[in-house]
Amino acid sequence: RLQGDWSSDVCSSDLTAPRIKTSTTAKKRTVDKNEKEQKPRNPSADVVADVLLQMYKGNLQYSQQHGGFFVYEYNSKGLWSMLSDNEIKGDIKNKFEIVKEEFLPKGYSMNLINDVMEQLKISVIFEDWYEGKDLLLFTNGILNINSKEFLPFNRELYMTQQLPYEYDPSATCEPIVKWIKGTQDNSWGRTQVLRAWLRAALLDRKSTRLNSSHLVISYAVFCLKKK
Repeated sequence: RLQGDWSSDVCSSDLTAPRIKTSTTAKKRTVDKNEKEQKPRNPSADVVADVLLQMYKGNLQYSQQHGGFFVYEYNSKGLWSMLSDNEIKGDIKNKFEIVKEEFLPKGYSMNLINDVMEQLKISVIFEDWYEGKDLLLFTNGILNINSKEFLPFNRELYMTQQLPYEYDPSATCEPIVKWIKGTQDNSWGRTQVLRAWLRAALLDRKSTRLNSSHLVISYAVFCLKKK
């Protein structure tokens, strides 16, 4: 009987221990589940896109015609610059970093960046870019070539082209005009024709014939004051 009692005690102990272990594991799983449920989740892509739109403050537009985003004063004062896909994704990422602690508690992935970019595309579609021939954007302001009035930068003009230097109203163009005349066998008539062509090319917003170096030359030749 003593031996039987000992065996009974062992069996009782063996049966009780697993119950205690199982109960502890269940409690731990319940706690982990509650903690997981209490942890805040990231908002959807459309909500995050709305947050970014507020951060851009009207300085972001998307052109279907050009197939890209434009950001105001991204590269230069007064200029709407077109960004590549990688550039706009990088800009979105930078803004994510600013709001991550408050709005993205679970962090973010490239999928979220891509989803937000697509949301922004359909939110800021715009095509009314400046295509007039009366204004030229410089690095220090905007020149009305008809009135010669020099104006401050204006975001609402939506200018996408800029001459890469400051406008100087006291500048003269005599040296470059003399050089052009020399290349035209000193023919003033041919020089004027060439200057007229350069003026037209300079003011043509859709022209793809001139790169930035050609624009510098054409500005020097035209001088914006001579006819």
